[in-house]
Amino acid sequence: MLLHSSGYYVDGNSNLRVFLGEDEMRKHFPDFALNHPYTVRATLILDVGSGGQSGYWSDAFIERVFPIRERSQSLTREIRF
Repeated sequence: MLLHSSGYYVDGNSNLRVFLGEDEMRKHFPDFALNHPYTVRATLILDVGSGGQSGYWSDAFIERVFPIRERSQSLTREIRF
């Protein structure tokens, strides 16, 4: 289930932190309880945009030049909220 998506700008020096309030957590997970361990998987997919100065890049071009497997990273941890 997608909990959060945004168009954050990141570069090599970015320290990305995403804050989700308790209300937002309860909206997606009605049984959410504080001080309880949850297994959380975060997946980050870098977007390369839709074209450079020359115009629009097709999905096929983006996948060929910037494959999603090289632009994505996933991390699973048990976290206590």
